[in-house]
Amino acid sequence: MREIITIQLGSTANFVGTHFWNSLENSVNRIKETSKGNSDNDDDYQDINIFYKTGISEKREETYSPRLLIMELKGGLNTIKNSNPFYQPSYDVDALKNDASQLWPGKIETYKNEIDEKSLFQKTIENPNFEYQKLFNSGYSSKSLELNENTIKHWSDFNISYYHPKTIIELSEYSVNDETTPFGSFSCGEELYTTGYYGEKIFDDNLRFFLEDCDQLQGFQIFCETNSAFSGFASKLVEEINDEFGHHTVLIYGVDNKEDNTILSRINKSISMKAFNESSLLYIPLDITNTTVNNFWSKFYSSNVNSLYHSTALYSSAIESISLPFSSAKNYQSIVDICSSITTESVKLGGVSYKYPCKGIQKCDLLHLYYYESMENMENIFGQQYIYQGMNEIEEFNDKYRCYRTSSWKTKNKYAISPTFPQLFNTNELNDIDYFKFNDEDINKEQILTDVVTDVPMVTRLASDSSLNFIVNQSYQCLDVYRSLVNKETGYEEDDIFEIREDLKRLRDTIGAEN
Repeated sequence: MREIITIQLGSTANFVGTHFWNSLENSVNRIKETSKGNSDNDDDYQDINIFYKTGISEKREETYSPRLLIMELKGGLNTIKNSNPFYQPSYDVDALKNDASQLWPGKIETYKNEIDEKSLFQKTIENPNFEYQKLFNSGYSSKSLELNENTIKHWSDFNISYYHPKTIIELSEYSVNDETTPFGSFSCGEELYTTGYYGEKIFDDNLRFFLEDCDQLQGFQIFCETNSAFSGFASKLVEEINDEFGHHTVLIYGVDNKEDNTILSRINKSISMKAFNESSLLYIPLDITNTTVNNFWSKFYSSNVNSLYHSTALYSSAIESISLPFSSAKNYQSIVDICSSITTESVKLGGVSYKYPCKGIQKCDLLHLYYYESMENMENIFGQQYIYQGMNEIEEFNDKYRCYRTSSWKTKNKYAISPTFPQLFNTNELNDIDYFKFNDEDINKEQILTDVVTDVPMVTRLASDSSLNFIVNQSYQCLDVYRSLVNKETGYEEDDIFEIREDLKRLRDTIGAEN
């Protein structure tokens, strides 16, 4: 079935993952509706079995749960659903205490961890009277569900998915916002994997469980929080995956929390750049920075790039677009073929650019999900792929970014907006461009025009080119300027630090960086 297993490491990565899986729930819903004869849409371009594990619940109902591992610090799971109607019943704490008293004559004490109050969204969907399917076909939106950067504190606040019990792993030794014992440095994550309980658990227990369900494993994708110790943990995990399954089977997306901009966080990102370029099939660092040439405000939509809820939604939409070719049921391209087509033997680094809404042949300047100086006078383009959703190819790209290793993938389906996706769009500007739909197309029912944006045409560019030189040079300069602190924070020998810097310098020079 060409399965892909996803691994999310860290809170920021889990924000991205929550958006990603919430969006894929639209596809799951479409399959369920089609199987019931409630949909005439046969153009399901995604094979949902690639990302989802299917099964049968205790009620003999077909279930879909992500092929997914989640790692989070203690306290980071917060209001995540602690029961799953597909796999396990909910627990009544008072009933359990009463049962225990029948077996133990002594005193029984109960301890409860304090968690934040559930978001309105979680209260809504967990209400016994709420019809889950209506979440996707009744005009719900983040606005109507009161989901915004002020109401969302944790990724669990807007989570839709039910996860398999083997999915979630909590690091009990490290807590969220613990300044006394922070999960801080790259080397701390390496040590936790190699000497602790969690390296063995994630690989030989949780990951092995999902592997045994795969008939034809396509590969792995990892969403990794690169500015924390999760980056070091990921590097050791990828090494073990490569030893087990052959080199370069892992696609890695690097994300970081912009609120954590310490020197240590920048050191972690810099070491990650070198480590993942060597060990991954393709490493895609994601970042959002508003500049005069990279403006995330337009007349069609605006986003708060400093909001985790907003920025990770943009990351997720690009990731989902990139994943379409290797999760397609009709126009399949493997994850290995796509990533290999844009990289070289020594450069496994890629950048993502995108634009929505983007219509037809209009002038379309892409927004870059990484920091760069200029796209002018491109020295090297090693390879690139365009993904067009609900729109025609833009020929000007072929002239602007010339490369013989250029490919494209198209679908007539637009990018579908999840009900939990932030409503960034300016409805007044979009009103005249046919972006709105009726919330029910049954002509026998009263049609109500909604201002909820349900889908938009989108173009995404995945490429390995010279525009990435700036972030590679940033990594090199960081380790060079803070070399004494690198030694103190990581515990690496000076010779090892020197070799990391030299590797980054060679990578920078290879892709055409300016010294």
